[in-house]
Amino acid sequence: MVLSIKPSVSVVMPVFNGLPYLKQQITTILSQMEIDDELLIIDDLSTDGTLEYLQSVKLHSNKNIKIIQNKKNRGILPNIKELLLKAKSNIVIFADQDDIWYSHKILLTRKFFEDDELSLCIHDAKYLCEDASDQLNNKTAYQHLKISKSLLKNLIRNRFIGCCMAINRTHYPSEIIDRIPKTPMHDWFLSSYALMKKKKVIIVNESLIEHRRHARNFTRSDISFFEKIRQRLRLVKEIGL
Repeated sequence: MVLSIKPSVSVVMPVFNGLPYLKQQITTILSQMEIDDELLIIDDLSTDGTLEYLQSVKLHSNKNIKIIQNKKNRGILPNIKELLLKAKSNIVIFADQDDIWYSHKILLTRKFFEDDELSLCIHDAKYLCEDASDQLNNKTAYQHLKISKSLLKNLIRNRFIGCCMAINRTHYPSEIIDRIPKTPMHDWFLSSYALMKKKKVIIVNESLIEHRRHARNFTRSDISFFEKIRQRLRLVKEIGL
């Protein structure tokens, strides 16, 4: 009988002034981690007690937690690049600081990546909207974004949100990870690269998190038409089309 070897995972999370929501998210992540897993966090010079809270969690937890504190605010893309390069496991799960993970998210993700050919996995999410008038109330990411494996559709509009993604880093050479700060967004870039290279990608039509939407994390909608064009040209250049 051939025994399946469960891959370890690295959960990577950039944080900045996330204390109002971070405690709930950290709890839902740590409760699922196994002995060989790690939670790798970069604090981008928070001023609200986020770092002190994380250090306390690390001190009192028996889980593998690593915290990097930036000496200056660098922004999300350089932080994501560093997290990917420093993660000890090849299976990397992205986490936002303000979501809520369901209890089987890591279990299912680990199972998917027993397939070494899998480069990227994305699952559905339920929106958790603080504003009762938010048009996405009671909707899911799949309903909202129409997640698709079409490269063209993804170049027109990013349909892969990072908080629902995991990757096998062996499919992303270091020179590709190095390009992340030059791109519009890491999730858009990593998914487009996988689709362009025709790597194995799976879309899981099941919500594994509640994705919190609030005033501080809404995607900007006031970007000019010309800036949108520039973003897509940068994306096309960096994925090598």
